[in-house]
Amino acid sequence: MKKALIIVDVQNNYFSGGCCELYHPVETAENIQKVLERFRKDQNPIIFIQHRFQVENGSKDKEWYDQIHDIVKPKENEVVLQKVVPNSFHDTGLEELLQSLHITDLVIVGMMSHMCIDTTVRAPFLVL
Repeated sequence: MKKALIIVDVQNNYFSGGCCELYHPVETAENIQKVLERFRKDQNPIIFIQHRFQVENGSKDKEWYDQIHDIVKPKENEVVLQKVVPNSFHDTGLEELLQSLHITDLVIVGMMSHMCIDTTVRAPFLVL
């Protein structure tokens, strides 16, 4: 068994000041950070998924909305894949990366559980 952690869309847009602030985003990110630290300690692969938002006329720079939140900020050697749709497997190279690493088990965490997490969790059954 070889497992990987996929962290989906823990980005500034879902925190205070973002266009789509979620319920208790800081507490959620802190829980994700605990999982992240465990994967780092165990030296298991970690993959961040970053949604590219279509923000217009915002008061902040578009890049701010897209940035992965500091609570779970990737380290320099950790993979960050970008997406523009809810499915983290669609046109991101995620499937190929997981196959190249011989991953058999996934732990998927992140924001927007009713949309991006739900879609991403269902996708491996279709592609892997």
